[in-house]
Amino acid sequence: MLYAPPEGRFKDSTIVWNDGKYTLFAMYSKPVEGNAVYCNVWSAESEDGVHWNDIGPVIEDAPFPIWAMAIHRVGKKFIMNHGSVGIGEEMNVIRFWESEDLRNWKYTGAERDLYPDPRWFAMNTRLDCMSVLPVVEDGKQIYYGYATGPGGILRSLDGINWKGAGPIRVNWRGLQPHRC
Repeated sequence: MLYAPPEGRFKDSTIVWNDGKYTLFAMYSKPVEGNAVYCNVWSAESEDGVHWNDIGPVIEDAPFPIWAMAIHRVGKKFIMNHGSVGIGEEMNVIRFWESEDLRNWKYTGAERDLYPDPRWFAMNTRLDCMSVLPVVEDGKQIYYGYATGPGGILRSLDGINWKGAGPIRVNWRGLQPHRC
């Protein structure tokens, strides 16, 4: 895919398929001198994934950085999550936005911000955007998320409120790691 905004800069995009079209979301920096400032999200639409029509900024001037994002659906709502700078100026928080139309987004508030679970990880542990997988477990819809960073295994009963699921435990069945 070749696509660029008419002005400013993109970084880390994601694409959602909905209602017969693709919708792109990307970290967006308005035109600035020097280093880019990514506190915005740009969007565009395409029917074929090749030819794109600008929607423009769908989130503007957030009071915090917006890093790589992912979007999943919960009922009639879309939930966007993205990495950001949190406690101690570390990249250790995932923030959430909701939308019903993929154009109008509302920040869900600091009470939903997700930090590394202190039962297993220090607060300065990296936590960045997460991919979400809805699954049916014991007849109920639940969600698992995998975020960038060591504290990134997460679980949600509703797809909106998340908790750490602990480190992955692997039974290697006696297999020894290869040493170089």
